[in-house]
Amino acid sequence: MKLKDRLNALDDRVKVFLLHAYVAGVVFLIAAIGLGLGFFEIGIFLGIVNSFITDPLIANIRLGNKAEDVKVIARFRIAKNLLLSILVCYFIAWLRFTISVHVLQVYLEPISFGLLYGTIHLLIVKIFSQRKLLSKKRLI
Repeated sequence: MKLKDRLNALDDRVKVFLLHAYVAGVVFLIAAIGLGLGFFEIGIFLGIVNSFITDPLIANIRLGNKAEDVKVIARFRIAKNLLLSILVCYFIAWLRFTISVHVLQVYLEPISFGLLYGTIHLLIVKIFSQRKLLSKKRLI
């Protein structure tokens, strides 16, 4: 089986998770290791990258090749992505600090940061989407 056939056989949720993990790993490599920035700056960098690169790719994976207005991206998604990325980066920093103090010394590299970011991002998005669905059901 060719690699192209295997990638086409993957579920869209797996592709979105791997895309978020890959982008977070690359941003961590550039921002943290390359530039020496902290978790707040990594969150800002990730929010901007998610707004202009990751979200259009995810829309293309889910919806096909449909055009989307850039003004909508700039207006609403930047604030949401910045807040979510900063929150996830601070949670990763807190988790790393807690484990390093109480259990054993832990160092982050791009792969582990990307997988942690992808997992926590997926959990937060799922929690909020389920909460939104429950609130809509109660109103109806």
